[in-house]
Amino acid sequence: MVDQCSYCGERLAIDKYGEIVCSQCGAVVGHVEETCFEHSTYPASLALQKKSDYGVIHIINSVCGRLGLNNKVAFEARRIAEDITSERARSNSVETAFFSMYMACKYHCPSFCGKLITEFRQIGLKGNGRNCLKVLNKFWAFYKHPRAESYSYLELYLDRLKSNMYIKNYVDILVGGQSSLLWTKVREFSMLLLNRSRFEGYSTRVRVLCVLHIACGKIFKLFGIENPITLDFISQYFSLNKNNLRKAVEKILVNYYENLG
Repeated sequence: MVDQCSYCGERLAIDKYGEIVCSQCGAVVGHVEETCFEHSTYPASLALQKKSDYGVIHIINSVCGRLGLNNKVAFEARRIAEDITSERARSNSVETAFFSMYMACKYHCPSFCGKLITEFRQIGLKGNGRNCLKVLNKFWAFYKHPRAESYSYLELYLDRLKSNMYIKNYVDILVGGQSSLLWTKVREFSMLLLNRSRFEGYSTRVRVLCVLHIACGKIFKLFGIENPITLDFISQYFSLNKNNLRKAVEKILVNYYENLG
C-alpha cells in the first residue's frame, strides 16, 4: 500500500470528498472508490480543506516541476495560496495559482516572473502579458507579506533616505552629532511597526515607505525638528501615488493603535 506522496514524500490522507491527497502539498493521488482500501486506511486530517484548494496546489506543483523552480518557491507559493483560499477570495484555480507563484518568484527568483506569464497563459490565464498582471491587483487584500521581505526593503529605503543630500544636510545641520542616534531610533520604531501590525492590500514597497514616514514623524519630533520625509517627498522621490500612500498610512496607524489598545 502506498502511503507517501510521490511529490514530496509526506503522508497521504483522505479528505471529506473521498480523495486521497498529500497532507503537506495537497497533491491528489486518487479516490478511495478507485482503490480496495476503506476510508480508514488514511487519516482524515484534511477534512476542513476545500476541494478547490487541491486544484491550486496541483497547478503550483506542476508549474514548479516544468520550470525547474526550487522548493522555496513552491513552499512560498503554497503558503500564499492558502492565505487566499482561507479568506474565500472569489477566483478560479488558475488565477490563484498564478498570483501565488508570481509573488513567490518575485521574492526568490524574479527572473522567472516573465516565464510564469507565458506558462500560465498556456494553461488558461486570459489576456496578454500586460493584462495578466491585472490579476495581481484583485489579490492584494489577501496577501500577507513575508517579514524577511519587509526587513530587506526597510534597510534598502532607509539607506536611500539617509544618503539623499537634502535629507542628509537637513539632519546634519539640525541634529549634528546625534544623527546616527536619530536614524537608529527611526529604524527601531520602523521595525516595531512592521512586527506589531498586520499589513494587507498594499505592496511591500508602499508599506515600508509608509512605515518609515510614520517612524520619522515620531522620532524627528522627539529630537525637536520637523519631519522632512513627508508624503509629498516620498511620492516624488520614489514615484508613488500620494493618495495611495496617505490611505496606507491611515490604515497602518489604525492597526497600530488598535494593537496598543
